Amino acid sequence: MEETIVDIDTLIDEMDYIPGHFHLDMNLNFETSAPITFQGRDLKLKRESLLYELEFETGSQQYAIQNLLGVFSFYLEEVEQEEVECTEQLSNLMGLDSEDKLQGNHQDRAARCL
Repeated sequence: MEETIVDIDTLIDEMDYIPGHFHLDMNLNFETSAPITFQGRDLKLKRESLLYELEFETGSQQYAIQNLLGVFSFYLEEVEQEEVECTEQLSNLMGLDSEDKLQGNHQDRAARCL
């Protein structure tokens, strides 16, 4: 059998979209006739639906849902609240919020974050 050599760039160019969760139409940047309050409500409903799906999802799909939740949080201007929660979680993982801050190697503490 002859093996056909396929150039990956050519293959991608021929596709309508690259498979994965990034091809989903979210319609975040389009002009709509709906009032702003309804747009925000719709996004919040989509986010709540994704949160519900996240409870039952495992594997790589879970990461895709988390990415979309991050987009919705950013779009709904909840970045500051999420940033504070993330900072608290990272400080907890690195042991920065404990009284004995210097306990353990800094590389070990940073590795816990990963």
